[in-house]
Amino acid sequence: MSWFELQAYEFAGRLLVPWSPLIQEIEMLSKKILEYKKLAGGNEEQIIQAVSRLVCKKFGVSADVIARRIKSEKIKL
Repeated sequence: MSWFELQAYEFAGRLLVPWSPLIQEIEMLSKKILEYKKLAGGNEEQIIQAVSRLVCKKFGVSADVIARRIKSEKIKL
């Protein structure tokens, strides 16, 4: 991706998925995240993908957008 595309994705992600509501949604899934960790054997990418699929519906964006936000904000699951 070009620098401009990366900046556009970052801007859109922050606009559509604000940090505080994202954290709240992730915190509400804490029990599910623990289950995912056991199933995924600690594979962080799989856990991020699973959580992203659940959270994306709340924000009306794709799971990829949520995964990028989790990674860019370095949110620990």
